[in-house]
Amino acid sequence: MNDSALVPLDLPWESLPHDVRRAEVPRENLRQAAVAVAEAGYTYLSVVAGIDRIDHLEVVYVFRSLAEYRELWLKVEVPADDPRLPSLSDLFRSADWQEREVFDMFGISFDGHPDLRRILLPDNWVGHPLRKDYQEIEGQQDESPPELEP
Repeated sequence: MNDSALVPLDLPWESLPHDVRRAEVPRENLRQAAVAVAEAGYTYLSVVAGIDRIDHLEVVYVFRSLAEYRELWLKVEVPADDPRLPSLSDLFRSADWQEREVFDMFGISFDGHPDLRRILLPDNWVGHPLRKDYQEIEGQQDESPPELEP
């Protein structure tokens, strides 16, 4: 694969070890970037991770080309006062539960997600525990999980 196919968008790509490329994408261009990445052969979305930088949030997407054994990382800055991004779950099936986890832990909404609800915590949980401004509510963690039948 030629080098121009490795970097499918006109973005300032940073080279990292092991043939990994990373770029920051404005959130309004995320879907366009994801389509271009998929068309360039990076058809597996292996990671959707949230990060709290105090003054803003970030979501990092790790796309893999299984045929070429390469990775592309896209980083999107998300304003803390408007924590939302477009969902990629219709483009990459693996985004479904990962977006739900980022929503659950960081409170970032993914517009267009078919089932955006908590995945790790109970539905009545207040707040998003991986946010730096999270304040624990006393007694909230005292609830026992339901018993599972054998």
